[in-house]
Amino acid sequence: MTQVEPELSAIELMLATNYQPFTQEGWIFEFKWDGYRVLASKNQLLTRNKKNATKRYPELMEPLAALRGSFILDGEVCLLDEKGLPRFEDMRARILRKRGGDAVNYFAFDLLFHNGRDLRALPLIERKAKLRKLIPRDHPRLTFVDHIETEGEFLFKHAVQIGMEGVMGKRANSPYIAGRTLEWRKAKRAGHHDGWERPLNRSG
Repeated sequence: MTQVEPELSAIELMLATNYQPFTQEGWIFEFKWDGYRVLASKNQLLTRNKKNATKRYPELMEPLAALRGSFILDGEVCLLDEKGLPRFEDMRARILRKRGGDAVNYFAFDLLFHNGRDLRALPLIERKAKLRKLIPRDHPRLTFVDHIETEGEFLFKHAVQIGMEGVMGKRANSPYIAGRTLEWRKAKRAGHHDGWERPLNRSG
């Protein structure tokens, strides 16, 4: 019998806890991308509030449909500037206008299901290895979120220097757990809030 993935709406996201930058063996560290958290399958996008975003980001659907097999990805939808840095306010403005604009990118950082198999109990580092094989390198719309091991403070300093939102620290052997957990920790630069938490700037 062929296995199939569940509906995206049935999946509860794993959420990070605010934390100070740290360095520790057994952890991996990624840039924290400033965008909208979105689950992705071959034919649907779903926001963290369980809103269907498939028509909101049509430029992502053809690339997702072209990936091998079936899957459920966890990641962030971002609109980038000419330096490759996220432009959250521009992306939010695009959503409020309810029409197209500059194209967005999908930054995939976790693989929850693949070809009907539930991967959430696997260690994160194994899920990311499978995700790395799934996402084409140098794709114009889909990006695998790479990581470094141990050196979280180093990556955080680099993130601040180049203008990124911050860093995600994740225990390398952690399963994917629904809800907020200390297995994932987010360190943001001073005075910076997650994009979806920021008050709406209606100027201009």
